[in-house]
Amino acid sequence: MKLKIRELSTGNQKVDEWTFLPEDWPYLLDTPCVLFTRNFVLLKFFTWGRRNTEDLMILNLITRKPFWMETRIIETQAKEKVAGQMDLSDFVMTGSEPIDMFVVDKGAFIEYKIVMDEQRIFGEEVKLG
Repeated sequence: MKLKIRELSTGNQKVDEWTFLPEDWPYLLDTPCVLFTRNFVLLKFFTWGRRNTEDLMILNLITRKPFWMETRIIETQAKEKVAGQMDLSDFVMTGSEPIDMFVVDKGAFIEYKIVMDEQRIFGEEVKLG
């Protein structure tokens, strides 16, 4: 798949075609999760429940070299870090997304939001206070 990239600084006069996604890439871009930082862009794709699919990409806009990651692995590693500090057995992960990216000399760091809700059996009574 080739994408046309227009250079804003030339008033969209300079157009270049880039190929950085696989030819048969079937997934749509999750547009709220597009983050630009310096010469990098983070792209998140909807993979429609395919949990073992690389769905996050950091693309170096100078070299056009992509670095792929799986949301599932990030979620699993975050749960493992927290597991020793609190009991997560009653919680289910309901969503996650990158919210910011920082680029330093040694690489890119992604600030990531993970939402977990407590599982409740339907009709279970919860006493507050």
